[in-house]
Amino acid sequence: MTALFALATSLLWGLADFGGGLLTRRAPALTVVVVSQSIAAVVLGAMAPSSDQRTIHG
Repeated sequence: MTALFALATSLLWGLADFGGGLLTRRAPALTVVVVSQSIAAVVLGAMAPSSDQRTIHG
């Protein structure tokens, strides 16, 4: 299972890198970075409440 997650992560990382490179040809790099990071923050914010991670208090 860990290997599957590793492969999926590397595939998504490569696709994001390639897509970001293509988008910077059409739009300013700063715009691409701000938009992509904003989307990532929204997605992670939506996923965080559903995670079953326990936090350590104290």
